[in-house]
Amino acid sequence: SCDAGGDQQVTADEDGTVVVLLDGSGTDDPQERIVQWSWIDGTGREIGTADRLRVKLMRGSHRFELRIRDSDGRWSSDSLDVRVE
Repeated sequence: SCDAGGDQQVTADEDGTVVVLLDGSGTDDPQERIVQWSWIDGTGREIGTADRLRVKLMRGSHRFELRIRDSDGRWSSDSLDVRVE
């Protein structure tokens, strides 16, 4: 079962940006058959292919989706929202 982590609310630095950790390491795969990780941003673009990913964000609301694929070709996904104030 795919787990992108919980929604986050963070405060931006003085320059209006902040680095956030997207952490899908809570994904449960008892048979350890995950062969692909894919983080997708709000525009539908893939931004990373690991279970954890650091992203630099500007103030505002951001949505991310984590998609995983197992060795049988089955996909699962989960999403989270990040609010930068």
